Amino acid sequence: MLAEHAWVSTPPGLNVVKDPGERTGLGRLRDLRRNEAVYPETERASLDAGFWWNAFSWPLVGWGKHAADFVSASGKPDTLKTLRQQVRVIAWEEPPEDSDALTVAQVAEHQHAEHRRGLVPAEVDVLTLTADVHDKFLYYIARGWRKETGSSWLIDAAHLGVHGPRKDEQLSKAEHAARIGAAIRLALEDLWALEQNGWPRATDPEEIIRASLCLIDGGYRPDAVGQFCLQRNAGLGVRRWRMVRGRSSRHKGAPRAIWDPQPHRSGRGHVFWQMNVDEGKHTLRDLLVVPRERPGAWHTYSDADLEAYHRHLVSEHFVKRKRGSGEVMVWEKREGAGPNHWWDCEVAQVAAAIACGVHLPTMPEVEKQDVKRKQSQLAGRRVRRAPIRRRY
Repeated sequence: MLAEHAWVSTPPGLNVVKDPGERTGLGRLRDLRRNEAVYPETERASLDAGFWWNAFSWPLVGWGKHAADFVSASGKPDTLKTLRQQVRVIAWEEPPEDSDALTVAQVAEHQHAEHRRGLVPAEVDVLTLTADVHDKFLYYIARGWRKETGSSWLIDAAHLGVHGPRKDEQLSKAEHAARIGAAIRLALEDLWALEQNGWPRATDPEEIIRASLCLIDGGYRPDAVGQFCLQRNAGLGVRRWRMVRGRSSRHKGAPRAIWDPQPHRSGRGHVFWQMNVDEGKHTLRDLLVVPRERPGAWHTYSDADLEAYHRHLVSEHFVKRKRGSGEVMVWEKREGAGPNHWWDCEVAQVAAAIACGVHLPTMPEVEKQDVKRKQSQLAGRRVRRAPIRRRY
């Protein structure tokens, strides 16, 4: 293809006239190149065409190098823009504006100097655990809530490895799916063991706090997640571990319930709970701009590196898109934003808080009407405390 191209420097009919008496078109171009001393370099350079060619056609650089550059640019919009323009030669379109979009700096302001990772503050009434399941990693977040005010504290944000089959293993499609399902269940067992150990109270390290509700996203492998939750709940005698499925409802201005308190059953018999992820994302973004001294403030710890967590929390924005003959507002990932797993975990945290009767100052009105009933049902069960461990 390169050999068959005809490289044309100047398009026909080029008009470079600056004064009425000057020549035009290709004749003018020849004058410029024959008499270089007469015309300034900048004027001659403006007549030389430049070509951007897709770098995938260059044989001296392997595609693996391009793939590695693309992966390293994940989460870096400026670097991704350069690769897209100069390597793939695709025009860059600026993402649509979201006037309420958050920045990494805004999210980083929630770090509390006195809060430490893995410790439950004295103000916490309810502790919730959420997880996002994938084929390589299981991301989870533990967060503590104050029921009356809706303020919360990040207790732990990390991920566990899902050790599925290796790439060099020759497996059928059914065998590969079975191995991935088994690997997910093992990762969930590790998460269960972590939750069973609990988190110590900051004011009294001997008091161990466990989660009042654990929500696991079943969007990827509902069979593995549903089986795990069924087994855990059977041993505990309560529905504390729940598989959730998100539903998207295009935002039309009217508030809708984030948490559906009634369980559902899929066509394959898996029990799950639904949550409105669109409204949950609106509520989460509203919580992330609440000042620290106000009810509903969002706190994170400051004694660990949270750069990746901060990037996840700004990975999506609310923009206008065309749908059929009209336009709708939708939540979608930003161009080059990178992963959004902890963002999904925090959206599930909003649903878990509402399910536990936490009064969020920014929640939809349809949910505020039901909070008092939930609080009365959960009276006397503020947090699940493990037996006090004596250290000798």
